[in-house]
Amino acid sequence: MKAQKKKEIVYLRKRPRKNGTFALYLDICRDGKRTNEYLKLYLVPEKTREDKQKNKETLKFAEAIRAKRIVEMQSKDFGIDVATYEDAMFLDVMRKIIDRKDGTTKTSWQNCLAHVLKYEPNERITFAEITPQWVRGFRDYLDTKAMQWAIDTRKRDVEPKRISQGTKALMFQKFCSVFNIAMREGMIRLNPTIGVERFKEPESDREFLTIDEIRKLSKTPPPDKDLAQAFFFSCLTGLRWSDIVKLKWLEVQEWHAGRRIVFTQQKTGGLEYLDLNTQAASMLGERGNPDDLVFPGQAEMPVHEFLEKC
Repeated sequence: MKAQKKKEIVYLRKRPRKNGTFALYLDICRDGKRTNEYLKLYLVPEKTREDKQKNKETLKFAEAIRAKRIVEMQSKDFGIDVATYEDAMFLDVMRKIIDRKDGTTKTSWQNCLAHVLKYEPNERITFAEITPQWVRGFRDYLDTKAMQWAIDTRKRDVEPKRISQGTKALMFQKFCSVFNIAMREGMIRLNPTIGVERFKEPESDREFLTIDEIRKLSKTPPPDKDLAQAFFFSCLTGLRWSDIVKLKWLEVQEWHAGRRIVFTQQKTGGLEYLDLNTQAASMLGERGNPDDLVFPGQAEMPVHEFLEKC
């Protein structure tokens, strides 16, 4: 005899709206009664690749909610209490993350926390209370209301401005990462930030000198000879200025074919090896003590000032 297919007790359905989107809801069958739970999640018309990806993420989140409801109902049927950590307070977890940070990274996280509190002053809000709609509200706050100097109470002669597009993206990214961490640690089973549009980071304008411009500079008497050496060393090696100003002689190795630099990049933290050509090696000058800077004092004058004086 063919086994009868077990009927699902929770269905995920969609309902069209006047604006062309579809509202997602759960159709729940329980003890012969039918109820609907609207999820405040919406599918948009798929006109672009981004629309398709957004709908995919929204459906994934909706399916996770459906699965959670089924587990909750079946657990009640068998008298099982499914314990979760979703009653944990969101801000407590965020503060623990901040405590593990230091320097400018910690300051950035503290700014994010300050913006969360400006949007939601309830210190005891739990993970379970933060819905996709709440997340969208916080995103809207960052986009339209958030101001500079969230944790800086110093008096200034100018009024604070709205935060930049880059800051919006950074703050929202840090906020969302709290939920990613909570998911990895098993604290929550649903991530309400999934399906909520991220901020696009602005494209940075980077300016480069042409070969002809560098040649012209090399023939121009510099206002500071030592700074000029450091600058042209940067041009010849491609090293960041932040790496050059902290370069020490212990990082400059002598080997059979010439000189090599072994150093840790300040920005990436990665260990780098760089073999110097004859022209770049000549910019280093005479070797100093291991802990001496190769180009001492070069952090005092910004490179753009040097270029302007040339």
